[in-house]
Amino acid sequence: MASLFDAIVRQNLAVLARGLDLAADGRAGRRPDGLPPAVRDAWRHHIGAMWRERRVPLPPGVTMEDAVSAPPMAEYYGAIGAIEWGSGEPGEVGRFAGLTQLADYLHDGRRSERQRSAARALVASTTELDEFRAQ
Repeated sequence: MASLFDAIVRQNLAVLARGLDLAADGRAGRRPDGLPPAVRDAWRHHIGAMWRERRVPLPPGVTMEDAVSAPPMAEYYGAIGAIEWGSGEPGEVGRFAGLTQLADYLHDGRRSERQRSAARALVASTTELDEFRAQ
C-alpha cells in the first residue's frame, strides 16, 4: 500500500505543481485526520522534499503538519465533484436499467462500443496484409 500511496502522491504533485512551486503557507486546512495516515505521510514527505529541493521555506510558525492537511470532509470531494458533473446531464443518463441490460452491456456492449470508436485496422484482410508485405 505504501508503494501505491507513493505513486498516487507523486502523480498528484506532478499534475498540481506543473513545474511550479507549491506555496508553503499552511492554508490547506486544519484536519490532517481527513486523510489516511500513510497517504498524509507520503504527501508530507514528497512536498517536503520538493520544498527543500526548490528552497521554499515554511512560513514562521507553520509546521509540515499544518502545511499538509485536509479540509473538513475532504474524503467526500470526489463524490461531490461527480454529483456536480452529473447534475448537468439529462435525468435518464446513468440510471440503472436492471441486471439484464447490465449483463448485456458487459458481454456485448463494451465490445461494440470499442469497435465503433476505434480507429480503422491497418489491414482489413489477409489479402491486404499480403499486398503490404509484398510492397
